[in-house]
Amino acid sequence: PMYSGAHHNVQNSRYWGKLYQKSQLGGGESREDYWVDFYESHTQKIREFAMKHLSLTYVEVELENPRMAEILEGYTRVKRSCVMDCHPGPKWVRENNATSRCHPVGENPALMRKAKEEEEAREGENEEEEEEG
Repeated sequence: PMYSGAHHNVQNSRYWGKLYQKSQLGGGESREDYWVDFYESHTQKIREFAMKHLSLTYVEVELENPRMAEILEGYTRVKRSCVMDCHPGPKWVRENNATSRCHPVGENPALMRKAKEEEEAREGENEEEEEEG
């Protein structure tokens, strides 16, 4: 959806307030739908702001993109080693047996563990196929 690019505080407050109220009333939206709408709305407002202020450099890169740090370095000259993949609070650290909530891009322990588990599962399937064949 396309949202108003108005940057007046009262209008913005009303807009975000209505979006929040809509999520609280049920309106067929789940909590996840609310946050997806919020993200898309906020992203659209930032894009519109950047289009109105062409002296700014606006770079949009998906956080899950494995080349994110490399792409940001190309546009901003901030070294890719400075870009970190961070997660909220101690619960994530505990659940993922991590020592920190921030890691260099590509070294997220949760994603690395998942990739290792998937690789082990594939290897197990291959071994079963070899035994059968």
